[in-house]
Amino acid sequence: MFGFLMCLLSKHSPNRRKVWVGKEGRYLGRCHRCGAAIKRLDRENWVRDWSRLFSNDREARKRQKTDNTD
Repeated sequence: MFGFLMCLLSKHSPNRRKVWVGKEGRYLGRCHRCGAAIKRLDRENWVRDWSRLFSNDREARKRQKTDNTD
């Protein structure tokens, strides 16, 4: 319950084993509490990465369109 409230307040915490460095040189990952796409701003300061959320959605729609045309 406490972790969920922290995520609502944008205090995410990554799954430390699955963090990688993105194209911009920032650390990227998924929150281990809520599963949101997150990025690291500073040490111990992780926030939701809205750009990855929408870009992944766009790619999924493209894949769905190509699957439906077959």
